Amino acid sequence: MDADDASQSPSRPSGMSNLAAASAKQVVRGRRWLRALQGAVDSTTQSVGSQGAKMLAKGSEALASVDQRLGLSEGLSEAASAAEQKLRLSQRVAQADQRLQLSARAQELSQELSQDWQALRDKADSQQGKLFAKLNKAMVRAAATLPSRQIAQALDPQALCFYDAGDLPGAAGLVALTIDDAPCRRAETSMVPEVKELLGSFDATATFFLCTDTVPGHEEALIDLLRAGSEVANHCCSDQPYGGLPEPDFRVAFHRAENVCEELRARARVGPDAEPSESAVPPEAMSQPFRWFRAPHADLSSAMQKVLTEDGFTNVLCDSFANDTQISDPAFIARTLLSMVDQQGGSIIVIHMPERGFREHNFEALRLLLEGLRERRLRAVTVTELAQAAARIE
Repeated sequence: MDADDASQSPSRPSGMSNLAAASAKQVVRGRRWLRALQGAVDSTTQSVGSQGAKMLAKGSEALASVDQRLGLSEGLSEAASAAEQKLRLSQRVAQADQRLQLSARAQELSQELSQDWQALRDKADSQQGKLFAKLNKAMVRAAATLPSRQIAQALDPQALCFYDAGDLPGAAGLVALTIDDAPCRRAETSMVPEVKELLGSFDATATFFLCTDTVPGHEEALIDLLRAGSEVANHCCSDQPYGGLPEPDFRVAFHRAENVCEELRARARVGPDAEPSESAVPPEAMSQPFRWFRAPHADLSSAMQKVLTEDGFTNVLCDSFANDTQISDPAFIARTLLSMVDQQGGSIIVIHMPERGFREHNFEALRLLLEGLRERRLRAVTVTELAQAAARIE
C-alpha cells in the first residue's frame, strides 16, 4: 500500500458515521414528535371523554328530574301495560265472538229493534191520522148542525153562498154543484173524462173552478165538459191564498186566469163538432152573462174585492162543504153534504176535483152525492143555471 492509499482509507468510515449519526438524530426527533402528538391526542380524547361524560351525566340528571316531576316513565309504563291488556282483551273478545258469533247476533238484534221501532212509529202515525180524521169529522158534524147559510154570509156578505128557494121559487129543485181545483195537477192522473161521464149519467152539470196553471194538457177534456153543459170559472192561477198580494199583483194573476177560462169558452163555441148536448146550457149562457170567481182558501182581501167589483165578478162561496180535502171517507162526505143542502133547493155545494192518487176518494163521494140528490128530487146544475133559474119570475 503506498502513502496516498494509506491516507485516504480512514476518511470513508468517518463520512458514513456522520450520515448515520444525522439519521439517528432525525429518528429520535420523529419519535419525540410522535410521542408528543400521541400525548396531545390522548389528552384531547381524555378531555372530550370527560366533558362528554359530564354532559351525559347532566342530561341523565335532567331527564330524571323531569321524569320525577311528570311521572313520564310511570305513565309510559302504565300506557304500555294498558295497551297490552287491551290487546289481550281484544284477542279474547275475538276468540269468544268466533265461538259464539256475538257480532252477527248483535247485528240481528239491531235490525229487529229497528224494525220494531219503525212498526211503532207507523202505528203511531196511523193512530194519529185516524185521530185527526175523527177530529175533522167531529168538527164537520158540528158545523153541519149550525145554520150554514148565516155563517157563510157572515164570512163574506158580498159573496154568493146560496139562493133562497122560498124567496126565489125558480131555484126550487136545483142545487149548484161546484168542483174546485180543476182540472188536476198532472195530465196522466186526470179524471176529467170520468167526472164528465158520471155527471152525464145523472143528467147533471157543474161549475169547474179552474186553477189555470194546471190547464195545459187538459184543454180538450175541458172543452168536452163545456160542450156537455158544464162551465168553467176563475179560481185564479194556483191553489194558494192571494189575500196577501198587493192589488196590482192580484189583478195580473186574476186577469191571466180569466183569459185561460175565456179561451176555453171560445173554443167550445166554435168548430164542426161544437153542437151542444141536450143538457147543455143555451148559447147565450155560454157567453157568460154571469162572471164567477172563487177565492182560493176562501181568502178574499179588500184589494181582491175591489178588482172583482171593477170587473163585474162575484165571489162564490157555498152553504154545503164537508172538508173533503182532509177527510177521505166518501160516504161521510156525501152524507154531510146532503145534510147541509136545503131540501127545497138553491144550495151551492163544494167538492174538490178528484184525480188518480190525489183526492181520488172524491169521485166516489161525488157519485154518492148525486145519488142522494136524485133521491131528494134535486138536480145538480151550474152556478149560472141556478142563477138564471132564480132570476125567473113565476
